[in-house]
Amino acid sequence: MIVEALGSRGRHWLLAATLVAFLVVAAGGEAQEVTFARDVAPILQENCQSCHREGGMGPMELLTYEQVRRYSARIRVKVAARQMPPWHIDPGIGIQEFTNDVSLTDEEIATVVRWADNGAPLGDPADMPAPVVWNDSGVWKLEKQFGRPPDLVVKSPPYTVPAQGLDQWYEPVSHIAELQEERWAMAAEIRPASEKSRYVFHHANSILVGSAAGKDYDVYPSDSGRRLEVNQRVDWQMHFFPIGEEVRDAAVEVGVWLYPRGVEPELRPS
Repeated sequence: MIVEALGSRGRHWLLAATLVAFLVVAAGGEAQEVTFARDVAPILQENCQSCHREGGMGPMELLTYEQVRRYSARIRVKVAARQMPPWHIDPGIGIQEFTNDVSLTDEEIATVVRWADNGAPLGDPADMPAPVVWNDSGVWKLEKQFGRPPDLVVKSPPYTVPAQGLDQWYEPVSHIAELQEERWAMAAEIRPASEKSRYVFHHANSILVGSAAGKDYDVYPSDSGRRLEVNQRVDWQMHFFPIGEEVRDAAVEVGVWLYPRGVEPELRPS
């Protein structure tokens, strides 16, 4: 190895030179202060605000500088530990390229950590990106991918969440009465069925699709799918939590995108 060829004095010189180079790079990096307006706000808009806003499932809003600065220390811990945004793929093994990856890059994590460690400065308000206009008009996320709303919407039986108490678990059974013939699903998306349901919703599962923090739809690989029988039975598992006021008719709904009638995917369960 080169280091061995240099000998003891050479190794010491190489290590010292490397340390100096590192310090120079670090010092150069410190020259430009990381600010909320220019550096952190775009990261939050892209990766966090879809949940951390009014009506979202996040426990606090992270839209303005004042809101974010209040939680900067907590944000730093969660981001550095890769707990937020929620993405449960181990970054050290296996496949890492996913079209729906919501995790932060190493560079984005370093930016947020450095900002919090330096006192969470605002920076120049003129650098602030325009606020995101969120579409809560009932459009499904997969509509953009498929170019149309779901072919079938299945709603869970309603549940009344009490104002106070422990987490609520609801496991009803229903049937898809609209299915009068066998059909094949190519994708499914799950979401709270109303604004009030969104406030008490934590996660839910059905035979069609499951949801958790960071996941709310499944798209089956090309030429594969799930078979749905006539009057298909649907088993639901839902987790709600009290918010200080009673919420009636809490429910979730699943949008299903179907293959055309008579089309069966080549890859299907035996």
